[in-house]
Amino acid sequence: MEIPLFPLHAVLVPGVSLPLHIFEPRYRALVADCVAAGIPFGVVCISGGREVGPGSVSFVAIGTLAEIRQVARHPDGRYNIVTVGTARFRLAGVDAESKPYHVGTGDLLPELLGDPERVAHLADRVRSRFVRYLELLEGGDSDGAATAGHPCAATRGHPDAGDSGVAPPVGPDGSGAALARLEEIAALIAPRDDPVALGHVVTGLVQADLPQRQRLLEASTTEERLAGLDTLLARETALLSRRLAPLALDPRHLAQARN
Repeated sequence: MEIPLFPLHAVLVPGVSLPLHIFEPRYRALVADCVAAGIPFGVVCISGGREVGPGSVSFVAIGTLAEIRQVARHPDGRYNIVTVGTARFRLAGVDAESKPYHVGTGDLLPELLGDPERVAHLADRVRSRFVRYLELLEGGDSDGAATAGHPCAATRGHPDAGDSGVAPPVGPDGSGAALARLEEIAALIAPRDDPVALGHVVTGLVQADLPQRQRLLEASTTEERLAGLDTLLARETALLSRRLAPLALDPRHLAQARN
């Protein structure tokens, strides 16, 4: 299959949205062609070179198809678009001459599960860690109670998030309703009964550098991806827990802090 290519310093994964402001002539042409033909383009992470301007650019061989969901064209020809990742592909070749933009040839990658029992175990653990991760991003206290009133960072930009990122009032103990809300958000954006979707969406939402996110995207099975996420989320929640721990001042030093 032929795939119009959009190299970016980003890793798009299936199930996660990517808004883009299109201003370069070559990518205006790409968007116009894709909209006219009703086809997606491929997002590939840049491994060398720049996103914009002249000069050569190199990129990885495995990327994700981006389906255009919303298009707004400015009078001067620029575009604002919202895309959603749909499927992974592997490039076999690239044509850099026939169009203003690169056109790849390649095939879609299958979503292999791995060992079903281990996948089920890892999916439960990753989902639990993901809820804790969301809780800590919102400013959860040391007992695990999330603070109400903050939009959930992980729902920003997700196509199906709606208004669910806005916190309802918490219960009398300050924790029950907030935690239930985070569980609801996790179920919406990372379904419990779909480990493939869970692995991809969490890959797109958790804090990770580009090489790490690319490795997760390229994982040969869902089992491999979930195992990587389990390790990553364990590290991130540990870091967030330490960073968000309440500051306890030693009363012996309080006098020294006064002007």
